Amino acid sequence: MSQALQVSRSFFQSKDEEKLEYSPHPEAPIPAGYFRSPQHSQEKNEHFFMVSPTSGFNPYPTNPPQFKQVLEEIYPYFTKLGMLVESIINDCLDLPPNFLKEYNDDRSWDVLLALHYVPASNTETNIGKTCHTDASSVTFVFQDGVEGLEFYGDGKWIPVVPPQGTLVINIGDLIQVPFLT
Repeated sequence: MSQALQVSRSFFQSKDEEKLEYSPHPEAPIPAGYFRSPQHSQEKNEHFFMVSPTSGFNPYPTNPPQFKQVLEEIYPYFTKLGMLVESIINDCLDLPPNFLKEYNDDRSWDVLLALHYVPASNTETNIGKTCHTDASSVTFVFQDGVEGLEFYGDGKWIPVVPPQGTLVINIGDLIQVPFLT
């Protein structure tokens, strides 16, 4: 994960023109590639969105040269971890065996997102991402020391300050929707 942070950081330090070369292909069914928030947006971030390496939709940067290798290597580990967490949630909710595995059997929607917060100007007060909830079942967050991650509980936003090198597992809104039986 340290290598993934390193190659992502190096990619985001590239010139904007270079990064834009790896924007999503218009014909791709999933917007894999580089994206930057519009200049006048409240959100100040850029990201590289990656889907399964076997999909053929990821327009990998060539700078740094090891970008593709590192992200393709880490991707299946997150998929396996997601399946493990899904299994634990399934058991904790006392659902029928393999209920969530069968419900979420299409792993083509597993994504990896390298996110970089663009520094704000002196007149801006909001950076990063605006308040939102994750619509996914499970989100893993591996921070690089940039603060700002919060969760909403008991009617207020509460800061999450994980120890360095810690992976935060967020169980998103999708898993909190009541299941109809």
